[in-house]
Amino acid sequence: MSNAPETPDDVFDGVERAIDLIASGDLRGAASEYRRLAARAPRAPEVIVLEGMLALHDGASEEAVRAFEKAASLDPTYALPLILAAETYLVDLDDAAHCLEFCGLAARVAGSDDERAQVLLLEADAWSTRDQDAEVRKRIERLAALDIGDAVLCVRAANLALDYEDLPHARAWFTRAIRIDPTSADAWHGLGIVFEAQGDRERMVEAWLETLALDGSRQPPPWHMSQEAFERAVEDALVDLPAVIRDKLADVAVLVENAPDERLVRDGVDPRLLGLFSGTPTTERGTLDAMPDDADTIRLFQRNIEASVEDGDQLLQEIRITLIHETAHYFGLEDADLEGMGLG
Repeated sequence: MSNAPETPDDVFDGVERAIDLIASGDLRGAASEYRRLAARAPRAPEVIVLEGMLALHDGASEEAVRAFEKAASLDPTYALPLILAAETYLVDLDDAAHCLEFCGLAARVAGSDDERAQVLLLEADAWSTRDQDAEVRKRIERLAALDIGDAVLCVRAANLALDYEDLPHARAWFTRAIRIDPTSADAWHGLGIVFEAQGDRERMVEAWLETLALDGSRQPPPWHMSQEAFERAVEDALVDLPAVIRDKLADVAVLVENAPDERLVRDGVDPRLLGLFSGTPTTERGTLDAMPDDADTIRLFQRNIEASVEDGDQLLQEIRITLIHETAHYFGLEDADLEGMGLG
């Protein structure tokens, strides 16, 4: 944070507490702390940044940007509000031009490699929206020259490199993230993807078994359902399918499981898979074929589906989407065929 002299130490501490409350999902507690801090130090840039963060969580993106810009004007050496403004312009306002403008301002005052990394990652995302691959790759190379000390930033850099099929940089950053934080499930999962792409099955499985264990130890999100409620949501999604599809699924077992088990992961299944069809697609059967040895089964992995969404409404939607996609696999279909089957 900024070392501006007008900001007392207790205000710094209060802002940190409020940010932790936001991260934990306690927006009411964060808002209460903000009101206390605003009364104590209304012109402290850090307090105004907190105001912007709360506005952002309320969906007031333009109000958030105004707060970030105000904080930056009060302390021109403070990089965080410029970074947050750039991110808000890109992610919430779909404005890559303003994002790049604020990234430029932030780059001039960034005081650490972690701040420089945040700027470069935002610039890469902004150029990506403009299909400027050469500009994105420049940012990947510049990131490689930084001594990034935050595991989350390392994972972001690694995923960027992975998106651009830069496996050496992706592997280096995922490995660095694990060195910084051995409990980073995202880093272990990404490293497994790199090993898969490199044809190193043994290391892929090792990384994904670690992912499976770490994912299993995390707290469920606020929208977590009981297994019974999740199964009812799956049943509702099945009822919503066209009758002709439901009839064809009559002999297919639809199961809810927490995540792929260790046996599946050792077989090469991604531990974060949302759903899995096991059996013989209808397109691969002949009219005289005997019944297959293994029953046709659609598995929906509850923990993974819950982790992939941001609220309860998205959860119900993702249950339906995953069920549809696994149904498509049963019919031997590609995504492009779904709409024609009434599954779009």
